[in-house]
Amino acid sequence: MGSEVDYSIEEIDEGKWRDNANCKNRSVDLFFTDGAGDSSRYLSAKTLCFNCPVQKQCLDYAVLNSIVYGLWGGMPYRERLQYRVGKRSHKLELKDVLRGYSNANDKTLTKLSETLGISKDNIKYALGIDKKSMARRVRRQRDQLRLKAGNSDDQ
Repeated sequence: MGSEVDYSIEEIDEGKWRDNANCKNRSVDLFFTDGAGDSSRYLSAKTLCFNCPVQKQCLDYAVLNSIVYGLWGGMPYRERLQYRVGKRSHKLELKDVLRGYSNANDKTLTKLSETLGISKDNIKYALGIDKKSMARRVRRQRDQLRLKAGNSDDQ
């Protein structure tokens, strides 16, 4: 995680931490999904929060203000509740971010590696992907592309 910045409770409540947030120039829509169909947006938001220097302050802001909706500090409401009662840490673990990437292709894993600053091998290890399963995944994606190309030729 990036180096954290300290703020008082008052400064957190006033939102002064926002100037240091990784998302300061991003659309807020990224952090408010409409449901299961928005999983890629949700994953992008969580990934952005992973290395944010004010991730904890963002999380604390949502908890202090009883915000129910959206992803704050990389956590949805249920996780924020666990944090509030001391059942989880404020820190986002790699597994929290990777949870939705179990079927990601190699290109996505490369981009994720660059974004998180973590080697692709470490991400694959965290996801439980070995070389054989990755090779199967690549073959399956290639076969799907061939099928699509074949179907478009038939039309």
